Amino acid sequence: YNSIIHNNEATCYRGCGGGGINMQYAVATIYNTTIDHNQATSDGGGMRILDSDVTMKNTIISNNDASSSGGGLYIQGDSTVTLRQSSFINNDATNNGDEIYTSYSPTISLINTYFNNPNNNNNIYEYSSPGATWKTCSDNLCMEVPFTGTCNAVNNGSSKSGVLCNLNCSTNHFAPLVSVAISAPSFLD
Repeated sequence: YNSIIHNNEATCYRGCGGGGINMQYAVATIYNTTIDHNQATSDGGGMRILDSDVTMKNTIISNNDASSSGGGLYIQGDSTVTLRQSSFINNDATNNGDEIYTSYSPTISLINTYFNNPNNNNNIYEYSSPGATWKTCSDNLCMEVPFTGTCNAVNNGSSKSGVLCNLNCSTNHFAPLVSVAISAPSFLD
């Protein structure tokens, strides 16, 4: 929670990676964290996830580099990865998957997840068949308050783009913020 994983490096020839974080056969919850400027001489510049269950929320994955695949995330095997309100910014992989690389059959949910370059054809790369399972609105992904509103696919032509869950709040949810803004002194007087 509330961490910065920055300027780390994983060096090896083959079969290793995870410049910032390397997980295998593990369960992790990562909240309010920045994974930034890490590098791997193999896979997963920001993070390498193998046969693990990972939930990320409010996480920034940025400026990571992999000499092979998965600049931001490398996800392999029987992994389940859920990203909520997270961002991928300027990650790079020499081969495939600047932001996300998947291998074999992980299950992935992208909810309200931002890609700073959504038109990059190398953002998400799937290596093998049958490939990853990408969760969609039919999987009831919009169940976490306050994002329990209408679910919409980011791209109806590609489930890999994830979903957008609309904010659903009561009329008084932001009342304290509004009253502070109304009573704040004006700097124009």
